Amino acid sequence: MACEQDSEDRQHVHENSGAVCLSAGEDGGIAVEVVFDVCLSGSCDALDSHACHAALDGDRLSISSRLTYTTRVGPSGECTLDCQIVKGTCGDVRPATSSIRVVHGSNESDVIALPLAGDTELFSPDSSPSCY
Repeated sequence: MACEQDSEDRQHVHENSGAVCLSAGEDGGIAVEVVFDVCLSGSCDALDSHACHAALDGDRLSISSRLTYTTRVGPSGECTLDCQIVKGTCGDVRPATSSIRVVHGSNESDVIALPLAGDTELFSPDSSPSCY
């Protein structure tokens, strides 16, 4: 007789949430990443997919992101407390303006002067790790 364990799979979707990370490039470009606002358990969570896209329209930098993962919780309901962070690389943009506004989901930044003086983190929830 096979040993049967009850488990429950739950799929999670996070769209347009998490910290936006901007890094200045030597050529005037800006590298864009998103640190998703999740902390995955190595024993219970499986990353299904993640994607990020950045697009410039004049001085507006629009970022879209999506992450899906599945949680499998066994009969004990316990998961390890390790924290696996997921980053999405959105690409490089080259603004032709002297400033930009960044939009990610419902968040919109104040005006950011260009060129960037260094690495910039936006929309970071308190529980999110730093971009850098």
